[in-house]
Amino acid sequence: MEDSLRIAEPVALVRPRGAHRFEVFSPKLKRRLTFHRRCAFDQWVLIESDPAISHFCERPGFIQFRERRHLADFLVSYSDRQELILLPDPVIDEEAKEGLELNADAVNVRLVDAAEHAARAAGATHLKGLPHMKSSIGMHLFEQHAALLYF
Repeated sequence: MEDSLRIAEPVALVRPRGAHRFEVFSPKLKRRLTFHRRCAFDQWVLIESDPAISHFCERPGFIQFRERRHLADFLVSYSDRQELILLPDPVIDEEAKEGLELNADAVNVRLVDAAEHAARAAGATHLKGLPHMKSSIGMHLFEQHAALLYF
C-alpha cells in the first residue's frame, strides 16, 4: 500500500441548518466522532463492526467525482487496500474552500446508492455484493457506544 492516503484528521464541517447531530465514540479510533446525516451514522456502525477494516477516517477530504467536487464520507483501510466511500446525497462543494484534495486515481471510490444503504440498514444479509452487513457486533456497538444527541 505504498500509494495509500494518509489522513491526519477529518475535514471540519459546520452543521447544516436543521440537521441532526449524532455524537458517537469510535473504539477503533479511540475518539469521538460527529455526524450530521443518519446514513453516515449507519455506515459508521458497519465500519466499526467489520473486523477486516483496520482504520478509517470520516470526512477525509474532497474528491472530484462525476465532474463535481464531493466531500468523501469515509476513507477505510483494509490490510491490502484503501477505499473512499460516498454515501447517498453526498455533500457537494463547488466553492474553492480549503480542504484536503484526494486523488480518485490513487484509491478505489465506492458510491453507496440509496438502495444498498437501505438494504444494509435493514440487515438484508441475503443480498449478494454486500459484505459488511449489520451484525450482532454492530448492534452491540450501536447500543453500547452510540449516544444519539438531537440538537
